[in-house]
Amino acid sequence: MIVSLVPLMPQVSGFDTSFSDKVCTEWFLYQHDTDIMEAWWKDTDGVLLSVDKYWDKVFQLKDAVGQPKYLHLSLIVKAVLSVSHGQADVERGSLSTSRCHLNK
Repeated sequence: MIVSLVPLMPQVSGFDTSFSDKVCTEWFLYQHDTDIMEAWWKDTDGVLLSVDKYWDKVFQLKDAVGQPKYLHLSLIVKAVLSVSHGQADVERGSLSTSRCHLNK
C-alpha cells in the first residue's frame, strides 16, 4: 500500500531506486513495532488524537544506534500529510472572482 505512493512522489524519493525498498522495510517494521503505544493515537476516553502528533511521536523513535527508525517512511508520510484534503484554494479563488464581478 504505502510503497505504491513512492513512484507518485519522485520529489521525495529523489529518484533513488532503493528508496521504495527502504520504505517497504520501514513500513513492515512500523507495523510490528512494540514501542508504539495506544496512548499516542487515543486518549483515556477513547477519543482519537491528532494524526500529525501521532506521526511526530512515531518519527521520534530511534534504532539501537540512535538513528531515526523510520527515516524514509517519514518522508512519504509527511508528503502525504501536506497534501490538501479539500478545494479551499479553488473555492477561495472562485469566491474572489465572483466578488470582482459583483463589484463592477
